[in-house]
Amino acid sequence: MGLGKMGKVRPLYIKKLARKIVEEFEPYLTLDFEENKQFIQRVVVFQSKRYRNRVVGYATRLMKQKAREQAELDARTD
Repeated sequence: MGLGKMGKVRPLYIKKLARKIVEEFEPYLTLDFEENKQFIQRVVVFQSKRYRNRVVGYATRLMKQKAREQAELDARTD
């Protein structure tokens, strides 16, 4: 019985906030952590740097996932 890919463990509150940010601000987000950090810092107030960075990191990961899925879709339609 295979377990598949093992990923990083992130608390649900980080994932929920990152998903909400990506849903609302997707056109403004990029695949670059630093750019996303600058943007998200302007629209969300965080309690700490560590919390901000974890949310931004997961949001960036979601953006990369979306880009990868889109590239696969584009490759299939060609």
